[in-house]
Amino acid sequence: MEGNSTILILIASLTVAVLVVVIVIIFSIFQNKKIDFLNEQKEAEQRFKEEIIKSQLETQEQTLQNISWELHDNVGQLLSVARMQLNILQPQLKENQKELVNETGEIISKSLQEIRSLSKLLNPEMVKNIGLDEAIQLEIDRFN
Repeated sequence: MEGNSTILILIASLTVAVLVVVIVIIFSIFQNKKIDFLNEQKEAEQRFKEEIIKSQLETQEQTLQNISWELHDNVGQLLSVARMQLNILQPQLKENQKELVNETGEIISKSLQEIRSLSKLLNPEMVKNIGLDEAIQLEIDRFN
């Protein structure tokens, strides 16, 4: 009987050991799958964030492009027309009025030049072509 109980204890011990090994293997597989899932989730979140940033940059570039075009095309044309009208009006004025109209024309010309410079700097393509450093230097020069 004692031999049988020893064999039973040995079989039970081996069974428990095999069960423990199987449970450890299953737990390890589960943990690896969980880690893989979490890594995939983090990667998807990172890709999503990158796409959002890319979309924001594209929107900003398009907005700057539109502002640049509006400044250059619409506001620039309006100032050019105003300057031409002053030039047409000037011969009909008295001498003291001519000086005032001439100064106003110079202000309009300077404004037109500033708007053209600003519209170029707002254009993302220009910054890409000449580089950020040179674009910043041009803006600094414009302020000086």
